Amino acid sequence: MAQKKIEFSRKVWSPLNAENTENYRQKTAIAEKAAALCDKGDSVVINCGSTAFMLGQELCGENIKIITNYFPLASYLIEQDHEFVIITGGQYNKSKNIFLNPTPEFSRTYAGHWMFTSGKGLTEQGLYKTDMLTAVVEQQMLEQVGKLVVAVDSSKVGQRSGMMFCPATKIDIVITGKDADENVVRGLREQGIDVILV
Repeated sequence: MAQKKIEFSRKVWSPLNAENTENYRQKTAIAEKAAALCDKGDSVVINCGSTAFMLGQELCGENIKIITNYFPLASYLIEQDHEFVIITGGQYNKSKNIFLNPTPEFSRTYAGHWMFTSGKGLTEQGLYKTDMLTAVVEQQMLEQVGKLVVAVDSSKVGQRSGMMFCPATKIDIVITGKDADENVVRGLREQGIDVILV
């Protein structure tokens, strides 16, 4: 008797089908709120992920310098004729769609008013990421930016997953969904972090 093959249907995100990402509406609202923080002439560092891509879409065409190592975002911005795009160099990692350069000196050549990042978990202790390679490269940029903004959907608030990317003391602003864990939101606010709920 032949065995039936079981097929699983899973939403797969790519810049071409962003509406298939988990928590699409919330991430769109997060990206809109994050974009509203930026002023004309600002330099912003945008890292990888669906929310990052949506933020890049929001800022596209504005008088804002976008620094990124996220190839899909850089490609989109160039295709859309965004005037100010800086692509951080390094080795292209196909599985992550980013450029990685492990040398700390390289990251010090870039600076921005804002750094927008995400992660797999956010608690009162800090932001967690599961991909060590990208996390290490992003950590090198932390000292080169004016403000760190963590943009995570509410499903990640209260989760500890992976390595600690940065302690909460390094975070200036968190943008997340209204249904985020109230205890974590309170704990972050008690540390002086501006938590914006969308």
